[in-house]
Amino acid sequence: MSVDLKTFIKKAAAEGREIDIGKFNLINLDEVRNAAGESWPKLKNRIFQSGLNFIENRVADEDSVLAFNKGFILLFADPDTDITKAVGQIAAQLKAFFLGEPDLAHLDIVTDTLKADTGGIIKIVSSSDTPTPDARKPRPKPSMPEDGDVPHGTLQAFFRPVWDVDKQQLSANICFPKVSVEGRWTDYTRARELLMTERDPLEADISAAQGAVQALRQSVARKLPLTLILGVQCETLDQRSAREDWCAVFNDIPANARRKIWLRVEDLPEDPKAAQPYLKTVSELGFTVMAQRPFGEFELEGFDQSDAKLVSTVTRPPSNSESEGLLAHEVKALGRLARDARDMQALVLVDDIREAKTFNDMLGSGVRFLAGAQVLKDTPLPQPPKAFTRVELARLGKATA
Repeated sequence: MSVDLKTFIKKAAAEGREIDIGKFNLINLDEVRNAAGESWPKLKNRIFQSGLNFIENRVADEDSVLAFNKGFILLFADPDTDITKAVGQIAAQLKAFFLGEPDLAHLDIVTDTLKADTGGIIKIVSSSDTPTPDARKPRPKPSMPEDGDVPHGTLQAFFRPVWDVDKQQLSANICFPKVSVEGRWTDYTRARELLMTERDPLEADISAAQGAVQALRQSVARKLPLTLILGVQCETLDQRSAREDWCAVFNDIPANARRKIWLRVEDLPEDPKAAQPYLKTVSELGFTVMAQRPFGEFELEGFDQSDAKLVSTVTRPPSNSESEGLLAHEVKALGRLARDARDMQALVLVDDIREAKTFNDMLGSGVRFLAGAQVLKDTPLPQPPKAFTRVELARLGKATA
């Protein structure tokens, strides 16, 4: 058990020193709330009470643990405590604890550590409201984790549903990293191109891989089917130490589960012979291989002898708000790409489709899989496989019928 705040403050004031503080911010609470519906008040109380008890059972008797409106605050009594290590370990255990509850699988935890004197502690606690019964005011459903609460530079895996054109269903999810830029989640690749982040590709690849492994484990535990498309940079595969760090994420994943991951090798060399070693490396790790090709450069000559079972490309962004979709020669090129891929017994995915006209252009091209804002939005959790017709997509306002 831990001591109450009043007792802790009194002792800290007598010692006249700064106090080490750990904060555990719960992310995706609105996702849990929306899923819970009318049962949210009871679930909310359970989240905070069980979380509080969980942390109290893992700290010293002289420490103090408090719940606030977005998580928990831990005040350390021992000045010699390695708070970064302690907070990290508790956060990992607490996250695993919450993931064991089906109703709480959406939750994630972001931690922070700081120091403050007794006056600072009082200000922090005063500005952090303790949980109160839900006022049940209507709120819009968020499309992603709460933006403003995430520290700059934080990496997190997101999932983008993939639509199967032939089967008219959601068949897979692209798992990819986003990075917090001034409080807003931004696609890591885009943020890196615009020099908005200093996080390196290995960190981003590992973040996405960890998200994919976590989602895969949850699907296996619940006996739910799940196929994931996960990207990896050639830069990560190039360096032995980086490759080993990335591969370590999958150490506990058996071969039959690895086949559920389509590994998209990004930034491949244009020369198929130069690209083949990267594709072979991924194949030898037990993944289904997907080769990423630049949009507009659709020649697959030489890739027919590779290990690639799928081909991916990312469509060019709209030129402006009045964009009319793909150009005629681009549509024809996509058709040739789909035919060439079929000849090598591979399927094609087109990602990052942002406008309805481009979505419609894709439908007659022979491309099998489509993803992007005009299909379904990115989410913190993967979408389960389910039938989803074009009419249903149109009803959501994502694609024109």
